[in-house]
Amino acid sequence: MLEYHLEHYCKTALPLAVWDEKGTRRHQPVHIHNCVEMVFIYGGAGSCAVDDVHYAMLPGDIYIIPSGATHEYFSDPSLKFYNIMFDRTLFTADELPLYERFEHLRKHRSGQTGMELKYTFSPASIPFLLELCRQVEQELNLRREYFEYNAKGLFFQFLIFFIRNIGAAAGVNAANNRHRLSRVFDYISRHYTEKITLPQLAALTGNSPAYLGKQFRRLVGVNISDYICRYRIEKARYELENSDDSIAEIAFRLGFCDASYFVKSFQRFCGVTPAQYRGKKR
Repeated sequence: MLEYHLEHYCKTALPLAVWDEKGTRRHQPVHIHNCVEMVFIYGGAGSCAVDDVHYAMLPGDIYIIPSGATHEYFSDPSLKFYNIMFDRTLFTADELPLYERFEHLRKHRSGQTGMELKYTFSPASIPFLLELCRQVEQELNLRREYFEYNAKGLFFQFLIFFIRNIGAAAGVNAANNRHRLSRVFDYISRHYTEKITLPQLAALTGNSPAYLGKQFRRLVGVNISDYICRYRIEKARYELENSDDSIAEIAFRLGFCDASYFVKSFQRFCGVTPAQYRGKKR
């Protein structure tokens, strides 16, 4: 198994690595790290597996992958995310309470039966978090005077935002539900172009449709139909940017029942119509 070390990714003596991934790899094989990794998804769609549990990757998701956890990911070129790697040595004695607070929340929310791995933040949070990541990456790349202090300060802003808002972000690694939801996420990622029904997904988990729907909303923060729609919309955004196919063709290919419903759904999630979105990206 591949094992990656924090020092191999650090561009400076600071035990902090931050870089932007933009669909450069379709598959990252199973591996482990010797540090904490945070993965912030800001565009596109994909899926990952952590300790053999599958999750969907969508904008607003932040993953916390502890040291030693096996993981891999699968993506299409639309997936965009920031990798953040660090360890305890980044924090001075005076700063350790911040790290310990982060560790406490991560372990406490899991009920100490497993780690909370994935949190989904609101779309309104994405530009703020993205800008922080970009500024940290720039500081580490340019290494201008006092960059160490500024890079740490910007990353601490990211971490503090996460801590302050963790209560509003749904975690989906809770005890007995994580493996059942894993089957749901994996099925959606493989069959999103087809018609997907709640009874179909419930059969994968051994629960009734009503129970699955309630648990999914409680743990993920949205209902299943909205989640599937959002997953398809992220695929559609990539298609609109990178193909000349008509909007109707894209809608049909991605499993929408008709073009008008696709347009309405796209506007609900993105704030603009598919035609307006394509116009801005061309």
